[in-house]
Amino acid sequence: MTRLIRLLVICAGLAGVASAQTSPSQTLDALLAEVRQLRVAVERSMSIGPRVQVLLQRLQIQQTAVTRLSRDLEDIRSQITHENLEVTSGEKAIADAEERARQEQNPAMKQAREERQRQFKSNIETHKAVEQQLQARAGEIATQLQVEQGKLEALEARLDALDKQLDAPPRQ
Repeated sequence: MTRLIRLLVICAGLAGVASAQTSPSQTLDALLAEVRQLRVAVERSMSIGPRVQVLLQRLQIQQTAVTRLSRDLEDIRSQITHENLEVTSGEKAIADAEERARQEQNPAMKQAREERQRQFKSNIETHKAVEQQLQARAGEIATQLQVEQGKLEALEARLDALDKQLDAPPRQ
C-alpha cells in the first residue's frame, strides 16, 4: 500500500514538472481549444433540447392515439363476439321451435310457435346485420391503427436519431 502511495506521489511530481515545462502559449492554446469544444457542446445542446421536447410531446400524443384505437378495436371485437353468440343462440332457438312446431297437434299453438320462429329469424337477421357493420368498423379501425402505429414508429426513430446526435462527439 505504501509503495502505491509513493508511486502516485512520484507520478504527480513528474506530471508537475512536465506541466511546468509547457510554455504559456501552449497552455493558452489548450484552454482555447477546450473553450471552443465547450461552446460547440452547449450550442448543440441548446439546438437539440427543444427538438427533443417537441418530439417527446408528439410521441406522447401519438401513443395516446394508438392506445385509444387499440381499446376501440378491442371493444368492437368484443361486440362482434357478442353478436356471434346471439346468432348462434337464435339459430338453436329456431331449431328447437321448428321441432316443437312439428310435434304440436294444436293448430293455434302450432301457429304461435311458427310466429315465434319468424321472430327468431328476424332477430338473427338483425344480429347478422349489426355484426357486418361491426366487422366493417373493425376493419376501418384496424387500418387506422396500423397508420397511427407507423407514425409512432417514425417518431420513435426520430427520437433515436436525436439521441444518437447527443451521444456523438461534438464537431469542431
